Amino acid sequence: MVRAITLLSLVLGAAAFAPDACVKTGAECTGDKSCCDASSKCEAVNSFYSKCVNQPKCAAKNGQCAGKGDSVMEKVPCCDEGFVCKVVNEWYSSCVNSSSPVPPPPSPTPSKNCSDTGAQCGGQGAKTTTCCAATAQCETVNKFYAKCVDQPKCSADNSICAGSGDHVFKTTACCDASGHHCVPWGDEWSVCRKSGEEKCSAHGEQCAGTGGSAMKEKACCDPDDKCTVVNKYYSKCDKPSVAGLLGTVRDSCPGLVECPSDDE
Repeated sequence: MVRAITLLSLVLGAAAFAPDACVKTGAECTGDKSCCDASSKCEAVNSFYSKCVNQPKCAAKNGQCAGKGDSVMEKVPCCDEGFVCKVVNEWYSSCVNSSSPVPPPPSPTPSKNCSDTGAQCGGQGAKTTTCCAATAQCETVNKFYAKCVDQPKCSADNSICAGSGDHVFKTTACCDASGHHCVPWGDEWSVCRKSGEEKCSAHGEQCAGTGGSAMKEKACCDPDDKCTVVNKYYSKCDKPSVAGLLGTVRDSCPGLVECPSDDE
């Protein structure tokens, strides 16, 4: 009797620690977990992942009847009486009332007639539109490339007001007409500057640059500042700290969308 109880205990103990034979509906069944419980079936979501999906013999009205991806399910052979399996989208199909009119297919997306701001709008051999959306205008960068440039009625303080090449921009009046002037700044662009700062860089502003932000070195408006290297593309006017490190003033690059980084 004792031996029988011992054997039973060993069997029950082994069963307690044995892994589940099958996984539940909705759980992963990838690889060695290929067995699903109840009416579920192991379906491949993608080449790396499979899950247990409830696979009915017939789908209920308005219920799923086929799918793929995260909605994976084999197409059922039938729906509730009076319903048929119809595609809702690429990933999901549903049982809908067979007497309901089939909705017309969606209208094709109209082709774009004009290019977005910053996008190409022409150039020798380019197969693009020649008009621009919103307030942008198509400006020639070179004979091979033209792009849509946002052209405001006036330019804000320290903003581009004229340019060429990669910085192409029609000459534009400064928004602040009193004491502000459109003056040459970078090698290819001009900005609106207030009186007294037409030829010098203020604290924190770019004072030299290369590449897309190329500009000849400018004097710093604050005599205590120095034109200090930020990265290989530009330098700014700042006061080096006691330790010889750069100051904490926020960088500003007049005429550029943002100051260039080493990632460019």
